[in-house]
Amino acid sequence: MNTVATLSVPVHTSPDIADVPTPIASRLSPEAVATAALTALNAGKLSLVRELLNQLRTDTATQSRLYTAIRAERVDSLRAFVRELKTTGYSEGAVSPLARQEDSRIVAGCSCEECGSKGLRYRGFRNPDINSYRAVCICDVCGHWDEF
Repeated sequence: MNTVATLSVPVHTSPDIADVPTPIASRLSPEAVATAALTALNAGKLSLVRELLNQLRTDTATQSRLYTAIRAERVDSLRAFVRELKTTGYSEGAVSPLARQEDSRIVAGCSCEECGSKGLRYRGFRNPDINSYRAVCICDVCGHWDEF
């Protein structure tokens, strides 16, 4: 058994559980739906994750544990991205105070494409040696992040 993540039950990497059709998933227990959603997340099937999460609306305890697991995975992904930037010569910060102010203002007015929360957080990184600037917007609710 290859365990990818844990909720209160192990999540298996069986390829078929991530492909559970929604009508069949509606007959599964909340824990089984959460397991399928985590497996789908690990497989990169975000649309299926959203469908499965919608089925957990009545089971808030399982939904909360699932969101916590998803957020933790996204935070780890962002940390790995930042480590990669820093090892390639980037440091945290914008190219200018004005760029930081503008980028912060723009992402603060955006909504998360995953959970719909409004007001994203900005982080910028610059590498003056190669005249490069990279920025990310981060959702503090679900942990989704994207480079812009």
